Amino acid sequence: LLAEVQYDPNLFERATIERLMQRYRSLLEAIVDRPSARISALPLLSEAERARLEAWRCGAAQPIPPGSVDEAFERQARERPDAAALVYAGTSYGYAELNARANRLAHGLRSRG
Repeated sequence: LLAEVQYDPNLFERATIERLMQRYRSLLEAIVDRPSARISALPLLSEAERARLEAWRCGAAQPIPPGSVDEAFERQARERPDAAALVYAGTSYGYAELNARANRLAHGLRSRG
């Protein structure tokens, strides 16, 4: 089976498309191995990806505090304002800074309807 993928490089990185195609390949291989299985029961991840995800798990799951996600984030911004909430391209953003930026964006969107 040969496939060619065309995509807009302004929207997707090559590595993203390659991962997508690897998952598609994993699905097709699983279909061949188990043709009567429901698609929802077939794996998308390779064994290597599953092992990597398992290695990333860090301990027992933590309970989700009551309230909404935005309330939990605001609580973190109050309790740990300088703790890293987001790290991207080597830049770290604290909870308070990210919360302020999100609030400015939300107010801007609301003012525009």
